[in-house]
Amino acid sequence: MSPPAAPRQTPAATWLVVGLLLAGTVGCTRQAGTPPSTPTTPPATTARPQPNGVARRLRLRAGPVAAHFAIRAPAPPSHTFTVRILAPRHADVAVWLQTWHGQRLEVLGSTHDRASCQAAAEQTVCLLRFPRLEAQRAGTWTVHAAKRSPRPAVVQITITFHPAA
Repeated sequence: MSPPAAPRQTPAATWLVVGLLLAGTVGCTRQAGTPPSTPTTPPATTARPQPNGVARRLRLRAGPVAAHFAIRAPAPPSHTFTVRILAPRHADVAVWLQTWHGQRLEVLGSTHDRASCQAAAEQTVCLLRFPRLEAQRAGTWTVHAAKRSPRPAVVQITITFHPAA
């Protein structure tokens, strides 16, 4: 028994296949002498970390917007820390930390949280205290703030590490 005959392609179909293959490889090639692209480092790791206990002011434009900055966390198993957030009363801002290896630590779900925040005149002040974190290591952490409210806001965040007693 002989093998089945291969189906014949028309010249137009052949050129279509060749054209599709060439189009698919255009994005995979680069010119000679062009260095390959390198991944960029997240801004929080390239920027100078905010000093311990010094407030950072974030100017958040209108609409939902997020911002972040770097801090240097000393050995969390031997330090406690406080987070102080000062925001306009109208602002709805969430804050969290991302550790040196990417673990997310929730700080505050909303500046409208009355258990952690107090409204005074036109400002909301939130003060949160955190215990020693036995499973964390020292290093550069990132502080994230996400504003969900529509109006622009200037938010001040202060992270202060204290040696544990």
